[in-house]
Amino acid sequence: MAKHQKSLQILSLIIYSIGIIIGMVIAGGIVWGDLEASIFDPSRAPKSSLRLICPVAITTHEVGKISATIKNTTDREINFYARAHISEGYVSLKREIDQQVPIAPGEKGEVYWEIYPEDAAYKRIILFRAYINPAYPIPSQGNFCGVLVLNIPGLTGIQFLLLMVGLSLACLIGGNLLWQRINHPMTKNIRSMSNAMIALAVIVYGAIIVGYLGAWIFGLLLFAASILMLGVIFGRYIPSM
Repeated sequence: MAKHQKSLQILSLIIYSIGIIIGMVIAGGIVWGDLEASIFDPSRAPKSSLRLICPVAITTHEVGKISATIKNTTDREINFYARAHISEGYVSLKREIDQQVPIAPGEKGEVYWEIYPEDAAYKRIILFRAYINPAYPIPSQGNFCGVLVLNIPGLTGIQFLLLMVGLSLACLIGGNLLWQRINHPMTKNIRSMSNAMIALAVIVYGAIIVGYLGAWIFGLLLFAASILMLGVIFGRYIPSM
């Protein structure tokens, strides 16, 4: 019976670990994309942040779209000048897109840019930076993002991302439920490890969420915290099982 329980414990940890690994790969990819983009062509320093709608990933057979909303808070029409720089196969190469965006007083206007798989630096990541010229009293605006390019036939980038998130969550929930069922009632050490496993999952998905929202620095910190927590679990708890 003890041998059977041990085997189930190992199985539950394997299932849980698959979920964590997938989650960490997603979080790492999101954070890495914006980290690379943060050092791409930092030629201008905007006074305020521009809210970009940027896909996390596209596949090699689709065209991506990055968009931004500009608001005219004045009582006169403004013809905003928008400039975008997009990597062109290499970090050192870029294509430039200039647009005029006329917006009526008190209204909002959308500007968007198309990105293509061949834009990816080293065929891995598309680097993007946008800058909106100041229009008194509205200050200059700008932001950046990185878009991963995946060679996944038959799926779009968002479909693949949702599939991986679903698989990760299924493994995390299933592995944790199996772990708790096998080890009921829990000893103090097992309960402590269970709490650490839950905390690790929360940290990983916290990194995914804040990274997706564009707060890549916090995502990077949470990703680093997940690595430390993973080390604690395998260094402190696994040997005592």
